[in-house]
Amino acid sequence: MALTYLSQIWLSNITYIRIGIGLVYPAELLDAYSRTVISHDASISLDVTVTFEAAKIAIARRQPTEGVIHRSDRDVQYGSGGYAGELFRYAFSISMARTAIPMRRP
Repeated sequence: MALTYLSQIWLSNITYIRIGIGLVYPAELLDAYSRTVISHDASISLDVTVTFEAAKIAIARRQPTEGVIHRSDRDVQYGSGGYAGELFRYAFSISMARTAIPMRRP
């Protein structure tokens, strides 16, 4: 797929960073066309809240049109009913990497 405009594909990722008191889980959404971070959030808990907040921020900032592709790994945070429901509410197309195959840039 050739990328030709902003908000065509959003890439989502969650990871962890070890700090002195334990782990922090940052979640980011990037625009595949511009390769810029649209939004991010971080939490000390690995639950759906961190990804959901990052998505809400991105949607509020970008006001996406119908059909944006949301690409992520198959982490439980992205497959939750609340997260997927929010994406469907804004008419996103959801694309997830196959199990055990990490997400790659388009």
